[in-house]
Amino acid sequence: MRLVLLLAAILFPLTAIPAAAAVKSWKRGAALASSSLIASAAALALSAGRGLKEAYIVEPTLGLIVLDGRGYNVAFSLLACLVCAAALLAAPRFLERARRRRSPASFYALYLAASASLVATPLSGTLTTFFAFFEAYLIASWLLLLLWGGDRRRGSAALTYLVFTEVGALLTLLGIAVLYDAYGTTSFEGLRSVLQRAHPAELVLPFALLGVGPLVKMAVVPLHAWLPAAYSSAPIPLLVTMTIAEGIGGWALVTLLSFTAPSVLSVAWFRLPLLALAAFTAVYGSLAALAQRDPRRLLAYSSVSQGGYLLLGIACGGDIAAASALLLFAAHSLAKAALLAAFGYLEELSEVRDLEKLGGLAPYMPATAVSVLVSFLSLAGVPLTLGFWAELEVVASVVALLARGSVSGLTAAAALSASTALSLAYGVLCFKRVFFGKPKLRLKEDVRSAPVVLALALSLANVALGAHPGLLIAALQR
Repeated sequence: MRLVLLLAAILFPLTAIPAAAAVKSWKRGAALASSSLIASAAALALSAGRGLKEAYIVEPTLGLIVLDGRGYNVAFSLLACLVCAAALLAAPRFLERARRRRSPASFYALYLAASASLVATPLSGTLTTFFAFFEAYLIASWLLLLLWGGDRRRGSAALTYLVFTEVGALLTLLGIAVLYDAYGTTSFEGLRSVLQRAHPAELVLPFALLGVGPLVKMAVVPLHAWLPAAYSSAPIPLLVTMTIAEGIGGWALVTLLSFTAPSVLSVAWFRLPLLALAAFTAVYGSLAALAQRDPRRLLAYSSVSQGGYLLLGIACGGDIAAASALLLFAAHSLAKAALLAAFGYLEELSEVRDLEKLGGLAPYMPATAVSVLVSFLSLAGVPLTLGFWAELEVVASVVALLARGSVSGLTAAAALSASTALSLAYGVLCFKRVFFGKPKLRLKEDVRSAPVVLALALSLANVALGAHPGLLIAALQR
């Protein structure tokens, strides 16, 4: 029964692609695509309570399709499914007017393919399954950026995105080949068993190669160069999937470094570069966001900073790494999707992408203001939001590192403190620029508009999970 539910969760959006490819109405296409993803979410929710872990081998030689439905994996897939479905609410608003002469069919078909791949990736039980699904997402998202980018630079942005992600994917594939050649399996469980007998130093090269692809998706410096260009051009729903892909890159690293080969983090010359990259990325992303006037680029560098947080928790190792990755994935996905919807709505109403040309909008757009404030506070880890608990897990990881007498823990703690303060600074300053001061544009929100509803709903979900984060943490015990 569990196999049927997991397969159904992957197949629902895929089987809706032919119907989506025939739609001519943006609203009907959104209804069709979101319905298939909601059905997928229902299947995942039903599977979550059916046992601790099961793996299903369809192709036994290399394990090309092996599904692992542990509660931890299902939690990532379920969140990805729900946020992708929610983002479809805003698709007609953001794309219908700007692309009146183009059929929505290709957009919805590609979006469903990308969403199905994101849903399937955390359910992977082998490296080859992970690679196949993640590569499918990369291709679908690249085509969405190339075909549906919103400015003249979309071709350049799409090329940069393709080069970075495909080079990362090829290096990850090389790591898979090295491990398979040495140990004869690509199964996470099989590797965990055989790698217990391997010397940790022997694992540094293959696991360094395996980590490149996820690190590119997490936009860790210096692998982040594709992200600002993509954010400047991509449609809002696609940017939501890129946010989710960043978190799923974190899932991949947790699976590799905490579940499959935890001993590799005991090698100082493997862990220290990861910690250094994480610390630098978190601080650099926050500083760069602080300097931006374009809200899209501000959100892009905010994602870079959040990728640093994610890597910092993972590089510290231990069981807390899994919790920090899941909570950061959820907090960042909800907050960034809400911010993308809100600023996309402001961009559509004002037709400007300069924070200095906005101001004084709080009395005229109260719902948008509330959702933006909650989301920025969550990114900064302020209490009463899910982001607080996410950053608390990272703090716990750093404290555990310090308790083990690691000098690198001091650097990690300093970087975390600085980045948290900077995250609060760029969020508060951006909010002040847009919603306070003298009004510069005559704008008024429609509270029934899909982007406003989406941003508010995601902000409420952020606060609700902040009040009861145990709903997510429970996935670790299943």
